[in-house]
Amino acid sequence: MMDLTSTAQGAKKAVHDAKVELATAYSKLLAGIKEKWVAKKEYTVLEGQAAEVESNLALIDQITKAAIDLTVEKPRLQAELDDLEARYKSKEVSDFTLSKLDLPQVLEISVVRPMDVDEQGTPIGLDEFGSNKDAFPGGLAEGSGTVFATSAGESRE
Repeated sequence: MMDLTSTAQGAKKAVHDAKVELATAYSKLLAGIKEKWVAKKEYTVLEGQAAEVESNLALIDQITKAAIDLTVEKPRLQAELDDLEARYKSKEVSDFTLSKLDLPQVLEISVVRPMDVDEQGTPIGLDEFGSNKDAFPGGLAEGSGTVFATSAGESRE
C-alpha cells in the first residue's frame, strides 16, 4: 500500500518547485524585456538627436552659401512640419504588445487548490485508484488539452 501522506507531501513539493520555476522564468523574461525596452528608448533618443544635429548642420551650410531664401524657406518648412505631425499622429500605435510575447499560459485547472484530508491526513475524494480526475470540470479525458505538471523539459498532454 502506498503512503498517501508522503505522496501528498511529494505532490506539494512538486507544485512548489513548479511555481518557483515559473516565477523564475517570468522574472527572466521580464528582465530581458525591460533591458531591451530601455536600450530601444536610449537608441531612439540618440538617433533623433543625431538627425536634428545633422539637419542643423545642413541648414547652416545652405545659409552660409546663400543657397536659400529664408522668407520662402521658413513657411515651407512650417507647412511640411504641420503635415508630418498630422500624418504621424494618425498612424500612432503602441509598439509594445504582450500578445506578441511567448508567455506560458496558466489555466484555471492548473491553479492549486487545497485538498481535503481526514483526521489522519489522508486525502478525501480520491477514487479506488488514488485519482481525483472526476473532480475537474470536463474530466481529464484524452485530447482535452489539459497539461499535466512534469519535470523541466518534459512535455505531457
